[in-house]
Amino acid sequence: AEVAAHQRAAFGGQRGRWSVEDGFHHGGYARSSPELERFATAFEQRHGLPVERAYVAKLLHGLAALAADGRFRRGTAVAAVVTGPPFPRA
Repeated sequence: AEVAAHQRAAFGGQRGRWSVEDGFHHGGYARSSPELERFATAFEQRHGLPVERAYVAKLLHGLAALAADGRFRRGTAVAAVVTGPPFPRA
């Protein structure tokens, strides 16, 4: 409802079917959780890519959780856009 209200205010009507997910913050900005750390470490090992924790790991964890929950129809292509460099843990 909030997204649709913003779209109506900005564009005069709803545009597309999308939503804002706010359940994957893992405690807030620059915070983590054991669940997020496990996910990020497993992702790095599986794909050989460093994963920055403040934004990127949370994005990927959220997408993986939504996919596991069946929120995307099988065969749907999902793109995650990361606009900055990967800042791995020191």
